[in-house]
Amino acid sequence: EKSTFVLDDGSGLSQYNLVSPRTLVEVLRYAWRQSWRDSLLEALANPREGTLRFWPALPPVAAKTGTLRDTVALAGVLHPASETPVFFAWIVNHEVERKRDARQRMAAALHRWSAE
Repeated sequence: EKSTFVLDDGSGLSQYNLVSPRTLVEVLRYAWRQSWRDSLLEALANPREGTLRFWPALPPVAAKTGTLRDTVALAGVLHPASETPVFFAWIVNHEVERKRDARQRMAAALHRWSAE
């Protein structure tokens, strides 16, 4: 089975640090079942604050952004106060010229998922 992550230095800055969206979702699911879940949720950004401050409007989320030269990422929990939250991770690579478009697509998908 192919590995779902490869860590070079763990900084997130190396091109050799590779983590799949599926792995990120599994980590979030694991964290959700832990006694420290609330601490994690408090550390993540909510819409219009922290790293989500300049993103398009979002439904209720607790999330972590990631932006490098040609990558835009968002991972977190949709409806974190719900009994049935949705865990998500979205990574877009090679969108150097259109980071705003990638963010808008992510926000639109979260709104659709929120409505379902």
